[in-house]
Amino acid sequence: MPEIIRPQSLVTRAVIEPENLRWFAMCVQSGKEERIVQVMDLCSIPAAIPTVPRHRVRRGKVFRWRSPVAGGLVMVGFPGTAQINWHELTRFSLVHGFVKLNGSPRQIPWSAAYEEDGKVKRGGVETLLADLEAVRVNAAKYIRLRPAYEAGDVVRIEDGPFAGHRGEVIGSTNLDVQVLLTLFGRANPITMPIGDVVRAA
Repeated sequence: MPEIIRPQSLVTRAVIEPENLRWFAMCVQSGKEERIVQVMDLCSIPAAIPTVPRHRVRRGKVFRWRSPVAGGLVMVGFPGTAQINWHELTRFSLVHGFVKLNGSPRQIPWSAAYEEDGKVKRGGVETLLADLEAVRVNAAKYIRLRPAYEAGDVVRIEDGPFAGHRGEVIGSTNLDVQVLLTLFGRANPITMPIGDVVRAA
């Protein structure tokens, strides 16, 4: 199954919704899942332990809680469309690798439906996350640390007096981007709002 990428819009860059992240399952040392989530938090990477709701009736009262899906699993989410440096995550001794398909990490869909015992049930990442607000906060930290464009990226200008031109990114922040445009045979660095450019195909 190919990787699904949902581009972020400029309006929601400060708060990234979990459904717009690319989610992957990371295999870690069993019993150290919370430690890995803390480490990912320090690296500003959204991470969560996948859990499912449970309940038990005891003495007429219903007790509800969430328990881990399996030992040694942590889900990590990546906003935007930037290439993921997998070696940055696997350098930690507690991380063993990722759940893979055909040799590459497999993206977990945000929502899915499946049939069990003749009933259609919901699945996917949305059913496995307990604390969506923590994911949003970490995603926002990730976005602040990693600009949308890196030096060398080729972009197309969508708005403003240079609309339609293509150029090479020479620097960017989370608010604006510097593009090297060739106009009338000369290379000129232009600074513009990040919402005015898109990655060229």
